Amino acid sequence: MGALVSSIIQGDLPLSVTLNGLHMIALATTPLHSKIFLHPISITIYVMHVLVNLCGFVYLYSFYTRAVLNVFNKRRPTLFTDGSFSSFYSFFLLVRPLAVMWRRATASFRCLPDVLVLGEVRCGTTTMCEHINNLPGCHPPFCPWKHPELDKKETFFFAGHYGDMRPSMYSMCFPLVTTRWFYTKILRRPFFTFDGCAQYLTSPVAPYFIAATYKAASLPPPTLIACAREPVSQALSWWKYEQNAMSWGEGMGLIKPNTALRSKEYFSKSIGDALKFSFSPLTEAAYLSAEGIVEGRSPEELEFMRTVPPWALTWPGGQLTGIGRNGKFSANVARYEKVFDKFFGSGEVGGEVYNRIRQQVVREAAER
Repeated sequence: MGALVSSIIQGDLPLSVTLNGLHMIALATTPLHSKIFLHPISITIYVMHVLVNLCGFVYLYSFYTRAVLNVFNKRRPTLFTDGSFSSFYSFFLLVRPLAVMWRRATASFRCLPDVLVLGEVRCGTTTMCEHINNLPGCHPPFCPWKHPELDKKETFFFAGHYGDMRPSMYSMCFPLVTTRWFYTKILRRPFFTFDGCAQYLTSPVAPYFIAATYKAASLPPPTLIACAREPVSQALSWWKYEQNAMSWGEGMGLIKPNTALRSKEYFSKSIGDALKFSFSPLTEAAYLSAEGIVEGRSPEELEFMRTVPPWALTWPGGQLTGIGRNGKFSANVARYEKVFDKFFGSGEVGGEVYNRIRQQVVREAAER
């Protein structure tokens, strides 16, 4: 009950359903001679409210389906079986489907972030974003999840959580252009917004979509901040964090592993097995293949793609494939230099550096 009350207070679908229920009770208990709640306008509002909630549930189910497979790496429970209701109810409390729908509809009227924190898991991305969030004029990004570690920090847009990675829709996660105008022109106050994601630096596809977004909008690239950490302590921290995340999913009723999308080797029993899998030829091939899907494509082609295949989300092969690869800071940063140099510069310097580092990484993986 406490989780439900907290979710209602935070708004979105739980609050909307609660208000809809109260409106229905008012309609049902209003005496026939009263004209307050039985007025045609009141009934019309009630019906429209019901339709909005139904649309919210439809989107919530599609979000639930994707996240169970790609984020929690589990198989979706069969309808009317153990875990089907409890897992969907957990998502009902955790996700903001109505806000996502509204923001998608108004994406063309919103601005893009001025700062991007390119994090890797367990390397201080959250702390960095908290510092940025406390700066004067900062307006945090939208997050589809009602979670204290994620809210007002990361959008997960180019991690594929929305099922749509089109560059033109990225702005849905940020304030309206009129909000920027009001703060800067009327109030004469500083204004900037940011996005911080612990998946963007390792991702082989995010740099291409991010660069294409700003290129298509005819805007200069944002300020990029890369977060890094000593690899050994980062790997240990990431292993513990991912184990807790898996337990969290199981607590929702998501029990069966998604071996159809993630290989059986992905569900490692020890950190040693996870490290071995992250450096395996299978994982290396997955990262190269994922980058090959988007490399060389124009902003228009990336817009038309909408997203990448499920196996490439959120990292190619799954979250644990990054447990050892996160230490490849130079290759990950060089990838961004190559991509942004191609979209906004000569396309030669950054690419040369990245290719040299990339060849070294592939060579080291082959020697293992």
